[in-house]
Amino acid sequence: MRQRFTLLVFLSVFLIFLDYFKFTLPLRSPVEPAIVTIKKAIYQGTFKIKFLPKIILDYERIVEGYSNQQKLELNLRELKMQLEEEKAENASLRKQLGAPLPSSFSFIPAEVVAVTRFMEIDIGSASGVKIGLSVVDGDTLIGRISQVTSNRSQVQLLSDSEIRVPAITNRGSRGQVSGQLGEFLLFSDVLQKDPLFLEDILVTTGEGGFPKDLLIGAIARITSDDVAVYKKAQVEPFIDPHMLRKIYIIEES
Repeated sequence: MRQRFTLLVFLSVFLIFLDYFKFTLPLRSPVEPAIVTIKKAIYQGTFKIKFLPKIILDYERIVEGYSNQQKLELNLRELKMQLEEEKAENASLRKQLGAPLPSSFSFIPAEVVAVTRFMEIDIGSASGVKIGLSVVDGDTLIGRISQVTSNRSQVQLLSDSEIRVPAITNRGSRGQVSGQLGEFLLFSDVLQKDPLFLEDILVTTGEGGFPKDLLIGAIARITSDDVAVYKKAQVEPFIDPHMLRKIYIIEES
């Protein structure tokens, strides 16, 4: 195999030598295809080699250019993300300002830091936050402030089992909303005689330290026993706290 390769190289060099000194003119037709193939292969190989020193010399510039392009793409992505965040913040503010709440209300905006059993927000007493204030998104109740430090606060959510919110349906039936630490809330202490239907809307009564007419959710399932004094229902809340990035704390003046 090695001998065949050596012979092929020798013949190639020999043909190029003959062609260079015009000795192949009488035999041009038979040997020209082979000479063209060999020359083309050599030229294309040397053509690449010609640019190798330039590529090596320009390597730093090429890498720098690629790095600059990556930085530019990263900056563009960051700008897009910032624009989307600003759009979301503006939409949240417009929603809050457009909520049909009393003009006596003022709102303290806050960013959500974490949501587990409680919601943690990024402002505290230094921003005027106090325990007991209601937290909303638009005109929908999220919960109320349960703990405050100088720069952070904790929100007790409607899903918490220890919360009690006096509520009333759009048909006038009264009861208490409490958390179930799950997907649904519980609307209890509803008198058997009071009307209660699926998809009835629940709002706050204005008692228990919560402002009046804040939205809570809709009746999803009713449990009733004719011999019992009260009936109860599962309530599907209008907002999932885990989907919120910004909330507002109500201050009543």
